[in-house]
Amino acid sequence: MIQYVVYNSPDDFPGRFVVRQWDVSANGLEPMESWDFETLDDARAHIPDGFVCINRHYSDELCIVETWI
Repeated sequence: MIQYVVYNSPDDFPGRFVVRQWDVSANGLEPMESWDFETLDDARAHIPDGFVCINRHYSDELCIVETWI
């Protein structure tokens, strides 16, 4: 299953919004691609149609904004 995680200013992209694509399988999470953007709206526009937004869980890293599954 593919999921997209939106980050706000992660350590490797300070001051940017980042979308990371992950492959979720029985073997765990495998990173695929990532893109960086100036705004949250630009980052969200990169998420393909058909994905559903899940708000950040309280135990997620603080830089995680949301996850799209």
